[in-house]
Amino acid sequence: MGSKEGIMHISMAFVNPGDEVLVPNPGYPTYSSVTNLVSGKVRYYDLEEEKGWFPDIQKLEDCDLGRVKVMWINYPHMPTGKRGSAELFEKLVALALKHGFLLCNDNPYSFILNNEYLSLLSVDGAKDTALELNSLSKSHNMAGWRIGMAGGHRDYITSILKVKSNMDSGMFRALQAAAAEALGNPPSWYDSVNSVYTRRRRTVEEIMEILKCRFDKTQTGYLSGDEYLMR
Repeated sequence: MGSKEGIMHISMAFVNPGDEVLVPNPGYPTYSSVTNLVSGKVRYYDLEEEKGWFPDIQKLEDCDLGRVKVMWINYPHMPTGKRGSAELFEKLVALALKHGFLLCNDNPYSFILNNEYLSLLSVDGAKDTALELNSLSKSHNMAGWRIGMAGGHRDYITSILKVKSNMDSGMFRALQAAAAEALGNPPSWYDSVNSVYTRRRRTVEEIMEILKCRFDKTQTGYLSGDEYLMR
């Protein structure tokens, strides 16, 4: 029912009291709030502009990761709008495999102001240690319909379904059918939607310039004015 609910389902399925969860800073607040709800321990890892808003892999390697159960990543990233890369995903998958934790990419902005689609699950080894969430809320203008998806190894999905099936009875079938149809849209449909978002972003950028704020024109994702990186 949207990727936000997926964050809750995954956390309930895999995080036990006292387990550590790696959460990006800055990042979507739900990662930490849900971890607290399931009595996990939040461990923030910093994303810095000087490092391209990517995690410092070596810094993570130098830490004790023995109690980490889940690591949340989010590319294209909110709130910086930074795209991920195959090289980054390869390093993170290797880290997760080495230390035995679940790597979760929250990816609801994959189609927004972006034509370089990249899934974490496309990386070798990812399906053995990773999950990916996506949502039709923003990419297909279906926010009120609450349609999301989780991809990954069958065993991981089965564990999530054990939680989900006890929390709800599934989305209305007609909405699921409509979502499947929407995902079959040709590239031209995404181009038309992104042309609208591009016009809106230009308006925001003009406001930012009047206010003498700094921003990155390469940002992707669905970013409103207050979500732009400002200094």
